[in-house]
Amino acid sequence: MGSGESTTRRVSFGLDEDDRVRILRGVKLSEDVLQRMRNASADPSPPVNNKENLGQQARTSSTSDPQPPKTQARTTFPDTKEELRKRYEQQQAIIQEELARIARKEREAARQDITRAVQRERVQTRQESEKAKQLMNDVFECTCDGVTSLHKASHLRVNGGCVGSLPVVQ
Repeated sequence: MGSGESTTRRVSFGLDEDDRVRILRGVKLSEDVLQRMRNASADPSPPVNNKENLGQQARTSSTSDPQPPKTQARTTFPDTKEELRKRYEQQQAIIQEELARIARKEREAARQDITRAVQRERVQTRQESEKAKQLMNDVFECTCDGVTSLHKASHLRVNGGCVGSLPVVQ
């Protein structure tokens, strides 16, 4: 466990009707763990993890049982090439899924940014168009008022009237 080769793994497990773990996939259990699991299924009392109880259990077992308990000491062989290849392929598949998920998120974020920019440009274009229309209306009003004033002045000149206090020369 403390070696530099420890890695994070995905593990799936199954529970029986008593909510006990029975099936493990993705983890290779040591013989010691398997033996403890077998003993736990034979002994229904749950183990207590207090330090005092562990110390008492160790002293009791060493005084009452002079021989160490017999466990099946089975050497574990390194994984076969096939198992290593399968594990590698599984890890590669997980990495590919993760990369695809990240790429989807990045595309979605970029799409949202573009959508916001397009909406902002549309609003700005609409505002500029409305401002241009208003300026055109203002210019038209000024022009119309000027033409009307000019028309009135020319009409007065023709008829011999005065514009303001200045006499019109004929």
